[in-house]
Amino acid sequence: MITCKNCNHDFDGNFCNLCGQKAKTARLDWHYLSDEAKYTFLHFNGGLTYSVKQLVTRPGHTVREFIEGKRVHHYKPVLLLFVLAGIYGLLMHYIDMTSYFGSFTHTGTEEQQKKVIELQNKIFEWQVSHYSLIEIVSIPVVSFASWLAFRKWRYNFIEHIILNSFSASLRLLFNIAVFPLFYYSIGSSAMFSIHALIALTGLALTFWTYIGFFGSGKIKPILGRLMLFLILILVEFVIMMILFSLAIIFLFGDKFGITH
Repeated sequence: MITCKNCNHDFDGNFCNLCGQKAKTARLDWHYLSDEAKYTFLHFNGGLTYSVKQLVTRPGHTVREFIEGKRVHHYKPVLLLFVLAGIYGLLMHYIDMTSYFGSFTHTGTEEQQKKVIELQNKIFEWQVSHYSLIEIVSIPVVSFASWLAFRKWRYNFIEHIILNSFSASLRLLFNIAVFPLFYYSIGSSAMFSIHALIALTGLALTFWTYIGFFGSGKIKPILGRLMLFLILILVEFVIMMILFSLAIIFLFGDKFGITH
């Protein structure tokens, strides 16, 4: 019989059956630090690699299995999204958005155009600096739309958050993979076509995930629900853009010559 050093419970075995504390606790030394580093790296690398592989090959089925309980090898979905969003946000720091926004046509005098581009740059810089946070915050918004659109499948709101965390992670994996194409297309004549193609492919990946998750690969039973999902997302997006625009006007309107 062993007495747990954490909760003083008596138990047999390698771990306390009440709190999970190890039966044997070695002295904190370089050997302990080495073991912890190995475990942390292998857990991070193994779980991340497994989740990425499953998402790339069979996203919808993988998410459904995770929700049903097959989770031991997976990386945590929200943490996975946070890591991938951080990587993508770091890559976006290398984008010259002055060249990007300069490709758009702005009305007004040259001075007003410069102010508009400057404002766009400031907004973009803020978005890049907070990209992981933006992705995390957007998940409940998207999940509310998917929960409404697919209510007859009886998945609860938290399960929709898991679904959309994995779905967003797949989209970010794609965006990271094609980032060189995105980067080198800026300022070129094909920029808008390439960026539209990337966006449409991201949408197609979301559809693929949803079809595998809700329809087991069958498109027809969920096609109408996907359309409803898109409409709800569009409504939410419009509302959020209106609120965001009002906030920008309120905060920066005077500085950039935008009337309230």
